[in-house]
Order: sequence, then structure tokens, then C-alpha cells
Amino acid sequence: MLGEAAAVVRALRDGGPATVEGASHRVRGAHNVPGAHVPLLIGGNGERVLLRLVAEHADACNLTDSPDPAFYARKLDALRRHCDDVGRDEAEILKTATFTVTGDGPGLVDTLAAIVGAGIQYFILYFERPAELEGMRRFAAGVMPLLRP
Repeated sequence: MLGEAAAVVRALRDGGPATVEGASHRVRGAHNVPGAHVPLLIGGNGERVLLRLVAEHADACNLTDSPDPAFYARKLDALRRHCDDVGRDEAEILKTATFTVTGDGPGLVDTLAAIVGAGIQYFILYFERPAELEGMRRFAAGVMPLLRP
């Protein structure tokens, strides 16, 4: 079902008129009005199906929360293989990660830097205690300056 929805979005934003005949989603002669390009981000961790859909349709992928750089390296290797299979340049796809911030010390900087080294380009951050702004302030003051180029 996600694959069909992604095919509809891609067909609409690639100029249309779009015609997609799927089991769950069908459009015939549809137009994207006013015609703006809307990037498609697909998120999750599935190496066989989900990352294949990313290779086929998405502008960006979002991999789900893990502090382990090897996790991201494995997922991005799977994405590269799918891109090769469908004849797509893997560099066209923005690689993002959802990450839960649980501290603000040097270990966090090292973890985030290692995940960037594995191929992640952007983070969507969640904070362990989002209602307590002090943790976000410490992150902004103590961690972000160390991550900026």
C-alpha cells in the first residue's frame, strides 16, 4: 500500500497527468496543481521492502532511532544495493535519522559524529524530557557548536 501511495505522489510531482492503477490507490489523468515539487520522505527500517521503496520513489529516507553507527551503515548499504538494482544514483537521496537525545556530554558528540560518518546527513531530534527546556538549552549550547562544520 505504501508503494502505491509513493507511486501516486511521484507521478503527480513529476509533471503528470498521472495515472496509477494499484490495488489500494488509483488515479487517472490527475494533475498536481499548482505543480510544485514536494519532496517525498519515507521513514522506517525495513531493509527488503521499505528501503526498496525509498530507492524507487523517495527524495529522502528517515531511519529510526539507534545509537549504533553500524545500524545506519547496514541500512544505508541496503539502500545502495536497492539503488543499484533500480538504476538510481544513491546520492540523490537525502539520508536522515530520528535520534533521541538522552544526554549532552562528549559521548553524545562522539555518537552523533560516528552516525554522520556512517552516512546520515540530517537528524530529527527527540529529547528524553521535551517539556524540560533545560536539556535542549544544554544541547544547543554544548553539543551543536561541536557538530557544526
